[in-house]
Amino acid sequence: MAKNDTARMVAKIKKQNGEIKRLKNELKAYIEGSVQLSRALDSILAQVALKWGAKTPDGATEAALPLISVSDTNEKYKVTARVGEDNASYIIRVEAKGEVSEG
Repeated sequence: MAKNDTARMVAKIKKQNGEIKRLKNELKAYIEGSVQLSRALDSILAQVALKWGAKTPDGATEAALPLISVSDTNEKYKVTARVGEDNASYIIRVEAKGEVSEG
């Protein structure tokens, strides 16, 4: 192998290693975001169960929710959320996508 070929291969490998490092960092950020979303969903579900659930004999709280299709729900409804004027609650608004209005 000629010196030029070796130099090109080394340069290519360095470039690929840089790309791998960039992609690993990007993946790490996506994983961290996924963990944060999971925790947020757990918190929302906990509040739903605590507000509308029933106490169990062992002292826990349970709420039964119907099974959902994420894709069907996202196709049919627009969901928005904001902090309430009291700064102590979230106002969650759900509208059928065909009936979405301003407000």
